[in-house]
Amino acid sequence: MQQPLRVRGCKRILPGISGLELLERLIAEGRDALIVFITAYPNIRAQNQALLVGAIAFLDEPFEEQVFLDAVQKGLFQSQTTDG
Repeated sequence: MQQPLRVRGCKRILPGISGLELLERLIAEGRDALIVFITAYPNIRAQNQALLVGAIAFLDEPFEEQVFLDAVQKGLFQSQTTDG
């Protein structure tokens, strides 16, 4: 039976932990989630790290709602094509 896929929006900087650390923990625990990073402090190095580790998008605030929805849709499509 297929488990439900979770979509999470994640701030890049969180109290006590970075968004990247959170993403790495979720992956290490085997959690199946699409992660969209959201930041008010754009940083190309952090963006590259997040995408390399497994985030589906890295959005700079402010952004239009449709940009977030498009990122989620793209992630859902990619997860369906890789799940076989």
